[in-house]
Amino acid sequence: MKHPPVTERKLGKHKADGLYWPDTKSIEIDPNLKPKRKMEVMIHELLHHRHPDWTEEKVNAEGLYICEFLWKHNYRKVSQ
Repeated sequence: MKHPPVTERKLGKHKADGLYWPDTKSIEIDPNLKPKRKMEVMIHELLHHRHPDWTEEKVNAEGLYICEFLWKHNYRKVSQ
């Protein structure tokens, strides 16, 4: 499965930190997120892409689990 494109834009009007658009298979992320929250939201939206049949509750639980695991093991963005 191809990775979805990710763009950054302010999402205040959507009251969201991130969005997955199934029609275009794309992700939007608010650029003002702190690093850990950004990773959490990226994982969350990617899970929506990979598992469109999952409930929001399952996406939340799995996303948090993966984010906490990576953060605990010192995953940090160091460059683009």
